[in-house]
Amino acid sequence: TARQGLERIALALGDDDVLLDAFEREAAITADRSRLRFLVGELARIHEERGQPERALHWLEHLAGAVPEDVAVLRDCARLQQRLGRHSALCRTLEAIDRHVEGRDRAAVRRQLGAVRADRGETALALAAYRGALEAQPNDLESARACVALLETGDRALERCAALRRLAELESGSERIAVLHTLGLL
Repeated sequence: TARQGLERIALALGDDDVLLDAFEREAAITADRSRLRFLVGELARIHEERGQPERALHWLEHLAGAVPEDVAVLRDCARLQQRLGRHSALCRTLEAIDRHVEGRDRAAVRRQLGAVRADRGETALALAAYRGALEAQPNDLESARACVALLETGDRALERCAALRRLAELESGSERIAVLHTLGLL
């Protein structure tokens, strides 16, 4: 086809502008998911190489809409959303990833979501994310510590005691002694 001929010529000449134009036109209309994956992969690569992460993210989000179960695509979206400071979109993407992963991967996603929520001052949502990480991976020391840190302020003494007990179970050595000391002071 003419499109394939143009593509071959652009690739042979190394003309990214012609290639971008052809790929963007096709990506906007194709219903072929495997072709869309290829096109968006190339578009994202070229846009990132050109220092245009917003354009790369646009196409990755377009692809994620077509293949919402593709964790690799969702992770690429999350990486650029984080880089661009698009925290609301990042939270939605992390929640989407969470639906498709298990175990350690789920705990890592929930930890990241907790960190984003905590940075935004969304303490209750951050706490829920860290607790979710502990459900996915019960020995997750980082999430246990984050729960305790989030509960240090405010009037949540019972929750803080429970979080400190959990942390004491996971810590060892002098860290455990320090947690037990803090628990004793409450």
